[in-house]
Amino acid sequence: MENAKSIPDIFELVKKAAKKILNIDHAGLMLGISDLGMRKDAFIGAFYSLNSNMIIINKSPLNMVKQHNPGMYNNYLFHILLHEYLHSAGFYDEAECRKMTVLVSQEAFGKEHPLAKFSLDTESLFGLGYGRIDEYKEQDLDIEFVLGFDKGNLSYIG
Repeated sequence: MENAKSIPDIFELVKKAAKKILNIDHAGLMLGISDLGMRKDAFIGAFYSLNSNMIIINKSPLNMVKQHNPGMYNNYLFHILLHEYLHSAGFYDEAECRKMTVLVSQEAFGKEHPLAKFSLDTESLFGLGYGRIDEYKEQDLDIEFVLGFDKGNLSYIG
């Protein structure tokens, strides 16, 4: 993971881990990044939009990790991408999805890896809990699309 240089690189690792551990293979996702902000008590790291088959990452906590804890950046990205990828593969129940995220993280990296520890205690990075997506539904999203995302599923050269 330390060698991953981009969000698409990390997503390829997410897909490999999910395939190996849970036998999940879901193709055709898009990724957008939008500034959903952070509240004083909670934040949304990312969400999966079933209607558009798109994962949206919140730019605010992503930038905070990059600036204040760069060694955790790839781990944080892996965690939120895995969690949303599992939602896209049919794990719609939030509690079940969180359990599966922990399971895959621990199996892929070991229980002592920073990612596995973070997946058990996501509040440790920011001191904030995750918010609920329904609190953000009225907000207009200015989405920046990530090119080359889900590149492992491309079967042609354009």
